Amino acid sequence: MVKPTTIKLLPSLVISSGWVIKQLDVHNAFLNGSLSETVYMKQPLGYIDKQFPNHVCSGFIYVIVYVDDILVMGNDQGFISSLLTALSSAFKIRDLGELGFFLGIETIKCKDEIFLSQQRYMTDILKRAGMTYCKPLATHMSAYKPTISNANLYDDATRYRSLAGALQYLTVSRLDLSFALNQLCQHMHAPTVSH
Repeated sequence: MVKPTTIKLLPSLVISSGWVIKQLDVHNAFLNGSLSETVYMKQPLGYIDKQFPNHVCSGFIYVIVYVDDILVMGNDQGFISSLLTALSSAFKIRDLGELGFFLGIETIKCKDEIFLSQQRYMTDILKRAGMTYCKPLATHMSAYKPTISNANLYDDATRYRSLAGALQYLTVSRLDLSFALNQLCQHMHAPTVSH
């Protein structure tokens, strides 16, 4: 599973290095779960390059896979094109072009920079929670022992867990939510109305 720090680090590395980044979507990813081919992590016997005996390839390619969403990044456009051709022959993939919206993160490229935004993802969470038209309010929270004003159990614990899980991905760009979310996740087993 892709870690949030990887999602932030690799695209910034790609942009600063002037590398290529492509986004793909694999159709029917769950139907292609077995890997029966040999994968070489070192040069196979009979094909060892005497000039570079410890190298596996000459270019750098990073592949981030999350279920059926894929990012391919690297320093060699030809090598990436060859990889995409090989993937297309084995799987039904759709080339989505440059990085746009990946795992709830929208990327906006500005010259030599990349801006990560989760506004659309945050709006979707608010819709799911029925809070689209709520006004923002700073709510202070104790850093020690939370005070429970209403100990009645929340009637839809599955919804609570689903929203708390969705909020975890929001901390990729909103680290300020991490503490409060951690507090909420400590009550997944029996959330109350106050939580």
